[in-house]
Amino acid sequence: MPLKFNLFNKHPEIVYGITEQADGSMGYTTPGYSKPEHFNNRKVYFRKQGINSDQVFFPNMEHGNIIVVINKQNELKSQPVADGVVTKLTGVVLAITSADCFSVYAYDPVQKVIGLAHAGWKGVVGGVVPNLIKTLTIYCQSLKKDILVGIGPGIGKCHFEIKPETLPHYLAYSECIEQKGEKIFIDLEGIIVQQLLFAGIKKENIGLSKQCTFCLDKIYFSNRRDKPKLLETMISFIMLKNVNGG
Repeated sequence: MPLKFNLFNKHPEIVYGITEQADGSMGYTTPGYSKPEHFNNRKVYFRKQGINSDQVFFPNMEHGNIIVVINKQNELKSQPVADGVVTKLTGVVLAITSADCFSVYAYDPVQKVIGLAHAGWKGVVGGVVPNLIKTLTIYCQSLKKDILVGIGPGIGKCHFEIKPETLPHYLAYSECIEQKGEKIFIDLEGIIVQQLLFAGIKKENIGLSKQCTFCLDKIYFSNRRDKPKLLETMISFIMLKNVNGG
């Protein structure tokens, strides 16, 4: 089930996607949480995409709201603490891992800049998505009207039940809260859309995958569904090709 956003169709200069269970677990971006076979799965997958693993940049995620900008090739070997990345460099693959959290892909075809954010519930309520847009506009001179955003697979409202004590985090988004008896469910994807609109992104420039990682048990890993001893994840990625199509 290849990930496709219609709003990206006119822009063959960007390559993006998300791995599936069939590609194997991709481990985690934080050091010490991955097995050797996870790194091998990454290499094999990207090799199939015609991408050298040396081109891939993973931040050290912590479910926060920090966005980093990659300006030079030698920064690819670093692993700063961040849950979002932005770059104008061609041939550089921005990547995050997830297993229910949403991946938020961004592209400005005017400034030729890409971005990717890891949006779990902590990152969402903490503002990682607005910070991604802010980074594009402040550091990359993007105009909000030009930014295209795709929201990848993540846990849907159908399965994202929260404990009552965490409800205050979501009260600013009352229409994204659903109570069924004593159970409370949150529409994280809906919150992300609201945040994008409030940040100035046009509604027609927002694309949704509408894929729930919990529901699609034959396609995606889900930490909440599977409860593995060691986290099993997918990789979400985006790359801007260079002018000769490489």
